[in-house]
Amino acid sequence: MMPYKVKTFEQIKLIPKEERLMCLQNTGYNPFPLPEEAVSIDLLTDSGTGALSKNQRSAMGQASRAYCGSPSFRRLVRSVNDIFGFEYVVPVQQGRGAEHVTDFVLVQKGSLVP
Repeated sequence: MMPYKVKTFEQIKLIPKEERLMCLQNTGYNPFPLPEEAVSIDLLTDSGTGALSKNQRSAMGQASRAYCGSPSFRRLVRSVNDIFGFEYVVPVQQGRGAEHVTDFVLVQKGSLVP
């Protein structure tokens, strides 16, 4: 068991099994074109899985709105330096943003990207 309690929740709508089966059959069992309302629990992505602790929520209310000059950013940079040894830190809000930054730097014309 994890040593914390989740304080945020959202009610989900459970559609009948027959309706779920029909939705899947209509998409050829491909989950990508399923409408959001046909998906009770999204196991395809990690979206919505990051419930915040009460300390994290509290820190959001006290945080500076400045990005790179804030004390919290300096703490983040120090932590990344200490743990990973990286000299440069570019914070992003999600994986796709990180991929965009990485691809911009690493992928050149003629590169093969699987």
